Amino acid sequence: MAEISSIIQESLDGNIFLPIEVQPNASRDSIIGMNEWRGRLQVAVKAQPQKGAANKAVIRLLSEILEIPSIDLEITQGHTSRQKMVKLKNISALDVSESMNKILTQE
Repeated sequence: MAEISSIIQESLDGNIFLPIEVQPNASRDSIIGMNEWRGRLQVAVKAQPQKGAANKAVIRLLSEILEIPSIDLEITQGHTSRQKMVKLKNISALDVSESMNKILTQE
């Protein structure tokens, strides 16, 4: 299994970019694994992909897992796609990696 740190991107201004693949209409909100072929974190949300509901659920879930305010997360690419890029502010790449690895090893 690929390390989450291999897909985390850090910009020169200190922001973190996390590529994700969203599975809407899931039975629960959770991180379900890594898509190694696409190099994306797989995120399942109960919300339907209508009127931004799934996007809001993704932001809420990541905010809870990473313990940062939702205002510090933004979907920068893929607003209407399952494949998205999430921008994270005020958190280090190491903190993101550790939090996600903790979740992934529990599954």
